Amino acid sequence: MTAPRRPDGAPWLNFHGRRHGKTLRAGQRALLETRLAALAPPGVSWDENPARAPLDPAALFPGKADLWLEIGFGGGEHLLATARANPDVGLIGCEPFVN
Repeated sequence: MTAPRRPDGAPWLNFHGRRHGKTLRAGQRALLETRLAALAPPGVSWDENPARAPLDPAALFPGKADLWLEIGFGGGEHLLATARANPDVGLIGCEPFVN
């Protein structure tokens, strides 16, 4: 079994996957800066929800039969196609690598 700490006393940092994504093009950066706030669900930002109270997914998508979460949606093509093919489903896309 691996020791819980490295010889220098620091914890081992295990990470499976990438730590950095592709750099955004200028047009993508501009869209992110101008459109993200309008597309993000309310109560997600630190300013709106400093206590980090849980969100109510049903309130975000009233009338939807189900809620799906896609993590790592890249350019969004698959997320958009999924949304078009499933109009009765609420979709949230989370991209952890925005750089």
